[in-house]
Amino acid sequence: AVSHTKTYDRKGQKWTTDIKYMLRDDTEINAYREADELDNELLLQRANNVEDQTNLLIQTDYTLPLGQDAEFETGLKASIRDIENNYLVEQQYDDGWAVLETFDDQLLYSEDIYAAYATYGNKINKISYKLGMRAEYSEIKTELVKTNQTNPRDYLKWFPSVHLSYQLTDRMQLQLSYSRRINRPNFWSLIPFVTFSDRRSRWRGNPDLDPEY
Repeated sequence: AVSHTKTYDRKGQKWTTDIKYMLRDDTEINAYREADELDNELLLQRANNVEDQTNLLIQTDYTLPLGQDAEFETGLKASIRDIENNYLVEQQYDDGWAVLETFDDQLLYSEDIYAAYATYGNKINKISYKLGMRAEYSEIKTELVKTNQTNPRDYLKWFPSVHLSYQLTDRMQLQLSYSRRINRPNFWSLIPFVTFSDRRSRWRGNPDLDPEY
């Protein structure tokens, strides 16, 4: 992982830039052994899962004071994520190991999210307020290489926010706020191929899942 942060501050104006890059490689090997004492049968299986993941995050924020209590803030953010997952399950027979076709595939997953926001805050007598708007464009794609199945999705969403506060006394304040947020399905909930735990337990994601708001 590599990260870099730079901040510029002059006469109250503040500009911050963050860049983060992460590369991760995971290899998971599982062995399964099932014995049937009644029939004296033994089932041997093994799974090999190799995952390569890259993440790039670029974010910049700018703050501009406008008088004693007013402030304007804006920023941009890009989050780029790519995953390659190679999955293979084999079973042992009398003549050696054989691949289970249902559990042999290569998955390519990409998730690009671009966001921009702006907020303005001020104070009038005992009332303070902050108004904001954020826009997010999401582009997500899953692809099963060997079966040539693709599922691209993209959507643009808006997220307003309002924060109000009223100073009742020096030690008491009344606050009211509204905001809209998004909760996206995680990677494992979206992958369309079947994950093998044993012959009785299997998991499959749904690439058509929508985010929650």
